[in-house]
Amino acid sequence: MSLRRGIEPIIATVILVAVALIIAVAVVGYLMGLFGGLAGGSPQISITSVSARQKEDNADDLIFELYINNAGAGSDKLIRAEVIYGGRTIRTNITEGNEINIPGNHRGWVKLEAVDVGASVGDTVILKLYFEKSGTHTINVVVNPSVTS
Repeated sequence: MSLRRGIEPIIATVILVAVALIIAVAVVGYLMGLFGGLAGGSPQISITSVSARQKEDNADDLIFELYINNAGAGSDKLIRAEVIYGGRTIRTNITEGNEINIPGNHRGWVKLEAVDVGASVGDTVILKLYFEKSGTHTINVVVNPSVTS
């Protein structure tokens, strides 16, 4: 008679089934994005409207107004914006601060100012927006005349 005893076959089967179920739930959750959504999710940035106009007191400066939509659950930051015109790249001043936070499931207007661009009304400039998580968005914008209030 042997003094060694193993675990009962029924207990071993229950443990194997439990481990298989846990792995299956983890794989399905990963594929469906369930765990990513619980951890903050990812941003889905789209720019639905962009306008550029000359500044009233200096025609060489441009003011950009962007309507940014974040349809994702995660937040993102607009960390830099550049204007390309006439072979030059001009960084913009983000009026709300150095970085603009765009929370998840949020939409709203953002105002940017570019100094000494030199574009005239009717010219097309390229606006490059750099987001922390969403990458770069490049938009062609036609300069509109200044609107006086």
